[in-house]
Amino acid sequence: MNDLLFYITISIAILTFVIATYNDHKRRSVNFLIFVPLMAISNIFIIVSTGNYIFPLFADIIWLLLFLNPEIWVFPLPIIFVLAVGIFLFKDSIIENINLIIVGLVGLSGTKEKLFGIGDLKGIIASILSFFPLSLTLGTYYRIEIPLVIFFVLNLGISASAALIWSFIYTKKVTGKMGYYVRYEGNVDRIRFREIERNGKKYVSYKIPFMGFILIAYILTVTAFIAGMPL
Repeated sequence: MNDLLFYITISIAILTFVIATYNDHKRRSVNFLIFVPLMAISNIFIIVSTGNYIFPLFADIIWLLLFLNPEIWVFPLPIIFVLAVGIFLFKDSIIENINLIIVGLVGLSGTKEKLFGIGDLKGIIASILSFFPLSLTLGTYYRIEIPLVIFFVLNLGISASAALIWSFIYTKKVTGKMGYYVRYEGNVDRIRFREIERNGKKYVSYKIPFMGFILIAYILTVTAFIAGMPL
């Protein structure tokens, strides 16, 4: 691992997510261009640290495929194709396969944007790329190296769960009802809430500013790596 590139990469990543978190909180939207520097430095970090330029190419393609309309039925098909080809090419490498499968699943989760928005997923894939050359060594007598991306996914799961809990609490505060989608006829802040009409009845759903929770997961993972132990 190139130490200088590591610190440059995580610094750019944290700065990127701080800015993205602010924009997400204010407007519930993040310009994809904000992730381009992080994608670029992560690619350089991987190539310099490992000499592997094939994996970042596949991850970049999946990232670019997120620009397709997630509402159309063909959205997941090219991602599945790229993922299948990558798995075949990396069949002899567990590390590449683990990272690529996670990137592919993140991309596929953008279908219909049921939970994460496409902007969130672009940020998550950029984060995964920045962790690719890194692993944590566990155990005293039998030492096992585990890709750092696994800990990032675990931290992201915890952070996303906290985000959902927060959305329920905030929705309860505003509407008096708890849930992800709740029936509510009153007026709500359309920046923070989306409105959906079903059978002539209005439902609202809190737009979770996930960028802040991705930032938390990223910082927890980097801290675990620097400390030499998982959280």
